[in-house]
Amino acid sequence: MGNIWLCRNDSSLLQVVNTSVVRTIKVNDAPASSLVEDNDGDFWCGSANGLVRIINPLSEKPSFSHYIVEHGLPENTIYAALCDREKNLWFLSFIHGLLKLSNKSLTRYPMYSSMDSRNNSNMVADTAGHIWIATGQSLLEFWQDAERHWVQFEHTLQNGTIRYQPYIIQVDNTGALWAGANPEGLLRYTLHTRKNQPTHLQLEPTLPQVNAFRKKLPFTFVIDSSNRLWASFHRLGVTRFDLAHPAGTVRLYTEKDGLPNKDIWVFHVDWQNRIWAGGYLGGAGVFDEPTDRFRTYTTTDGLPDNSVRIIFEDSRRTLWFGTRYGGLAMLKDGVFSTLSQLHGLFSNAVTTLSEDNNGNLWVGTAAGVQSMSLDEPGVFHSNDVLTGAFTYSCIANDNGYLLTTSTEGVTLYDYLHDIIDSVPPPIYITSFTINEKQVHLEGEISLSHNQNNFVVDFVSPTFREEKQLRYRYRLLPSDADWQPAMREHSVAYASLMPGTYTFQVMAIKKAGVQSLLPATLSFTIHPPFWKTWWFILFMIVTAGAVIILFVRFREQQVIALERVRSRIASDLHDDVGSGLTQIALLSEVIQRQVTSKNVSEEVQQTGSQFNAETTSQKIGIIARELVDTMSDVVWSVDPRNDTLEQFLRRIETFATEMCDAAGISCTFDVAMQDRSMKLGIVVLRCMLLVCKEALTNAVRHSHCQNIALKISLQTSPAQIELNIIDDGQGFNMATLPRINGLNNMKTRVEKIGAKFVVSSKRDHGTTVMMNIPL
Repeated sequence: MGNIWLCRNDSSLLQVVNTSVVRTIKVNDAPASSLVEDNDGDFWCGSANGLVRIINPLSEKPSFSHYIVEHGLPENTIYAALCDREKNLWFLSFIHGLLKLSNKSLTRYPMYSSMDSRNNSNMVADTAGHIWIATGQSLLEFWQDAERHWVQFEHTLQNGTIRYQPYIIQVDNTGALWAGANPEGLLRYTLHTRKNQPTHLQLEPTLPQVNAFRKKLPFTFVIDSSNRLWASFHRLGVTRFDLAHPAGTVRLYTEKDGLPNKDIWVFHVDWQNRIWAGGYLGGAGVFDEPTDRFRTYTTTDGLPDNSVRIIFEDSRRTLWFGTRYGGLAMLKDGVFSTLSQLHGLFSNAVTTLSEDNNGNLWVGTAAGVQSMSLDEPGVFHSNDVLTGAFTYSCIANDNGYLLTTSTEGVTLYDYLHDIIDSVPPPIYITSFTINEKQVHLEGEISLSHNQNNFVVDFVSPTFREEKQLRYRYRLLPSDADWQPAMREHSVAYASLMPGTYTFQVMAIKKAGVQSLLPATLSFTIHPPFWKTWWFILFMIVTAGAVIILFVRFREQQVIALERVRSRIASDLHDDVGSGLTQIALLSEVIQRQVTSKNVSEEVQQTGSQFNAETTSQKIGIIARELVDTMSDVVWSVDPRNDTLEQFLRRIETFATEMCDAAGISCTFDVAMQDRSMKLGIVVLRCMLLVCKEALTNAVRHSHCQNIALKISLQTSPAQIELNIIDDGQGFNMATLPRINGLNNMKTRVEKIGAKFVVSSKRDHGTTVMMNIPL
């Protein structure tokens, strides 16, 4: 059946092995209601009278530690108990709900009286190793018994009917305890230590020179190795008493004697028996015996702040100064150096210092206590149980305990036996927010290209040193290495490029123990369509096609330009060239006629009928024809004249001039609304030349009285129909001989893909028709 432990109503525990009770342990007088075993093998028994820790329950003589409200429990009634996988102990109380004990190396005693002493003077250790704490109401004494269990006792300081309220304490070289207390001032007690019992306090008579300052409350005081008492009184500076001589002298030091400030908050005696004083303002000062003056150090000398709260000397004879606002200063070889929050300090308000046997400096601040090895100044270590509270004073004793007074009370911390938390912390991703909208974590996460701003939230549900928990993360493949550890529970990313990503995060505890496996989140950000492979391929093909078409278009443009140039050259050669040749020949004829000595003889010999007057008239006619030809050439190559409107203006001007000169009536009938239609230079040039030649033939040869020019738009098929009609004598098409002019017009029209028709009857006029396709 195994080994089973049972708790009974008579506050006893039963060990049952194979259905037989083999052992009974009596716990206390209250009925036991719960039982749990911790990771050390100790039992914790809950009852209506608090908690009992049973140490070595399987031994012959187990020991017991009883915890009630005075030891930190919020109440005494405990119903249930549990030990979780992180070795935390959980207890269910009647009123205050769940209670957690995560560190058995720490014991805390809440204090309800005021312990506000911000100059490290409300806690001291005597020569027997007992710890004394001034609470403002009484003196608390802590010591460890033979089994290293802490024992507490409260001493009420009273003399007759007078009750003293101690708030600062010191131990002198003889082992006597001094206390600054209301309403008496300074009190001196001889300590009589007793084994396993509280120390007996014997009030000693006040010395005459100290008695003169009765009823005056010191800020702080210290006793040097020469048995001189140095005390700071409000607005009076520092007073020195020679305790070795009952009628000794009293010396008062003020700012005139180099004192940093009238209100001195802290004293320290260094290894050379020199007195150091720290002021509320004004920096720190050291007493120089030969000159009987103080030498002051301020911010101009390297001190980070002139408000000094603690002066401490470590085992290496280095002086440390805790300041109100400037952090921790170290004076070594006459040079100050500063450690602050920039180096990991909880707070720049440093209130207390102490050194343990391992060379660690414990630093108490307004936000808790940290430790620092003297071999590594500036590398601070912390523990959750010592974090958060305003710390007044601390002492690291020879048994491996750190004792602190703070706003949370008295804390006893066994730092040598603190168990390292080796349980890997779990890690979970709790939410994934994209563009301020949460996304379900189940299944495949597929995102569009504009869903690239997101926040990942994660958590590690651990109940041990929660404040020291840190997180490391990375985003694959963007981050090759893990990012530095941080305390935040979320990570934000912005403007991620398209791709497939995996987010990983791990939790790390204070001791460096991290999650066994990281929590992962995979997702894909798809590229926009213009970045997909098919779109890029399409654009490449399209760009290639555009380039090819552009090249071909440019080639066609060049070819068209070459054709225009060739046509211009051909026209100039055919029309202008032949005309200029005729002018040249006629000019030579006129020259010979003018220079000939015997014109009649030349005429008789050549049979020529030319004379200078008729020849010059022919030259003029040819020149005017050349001008018209050049005008047509220039007009046809001007891109501004490629519309039907420009053609109509040109041909109307030509027809009007020619018909008016011949006395012929000319009419125009344009049945088209859109005259801005572009037909192209080649088509318009062909239409212009054909119309001009047809009009010229009608005027010169038809003997007509009327000429009509009709232009209309045909829809089936889409074409422009142009008709030139005269009412002249006409001709017989069947007997018409081969005429070069008509053949040339037909050839020109057919080159542009148009249709050319001439119809005529004797005495019925002639019609020239062109059908130009669109």
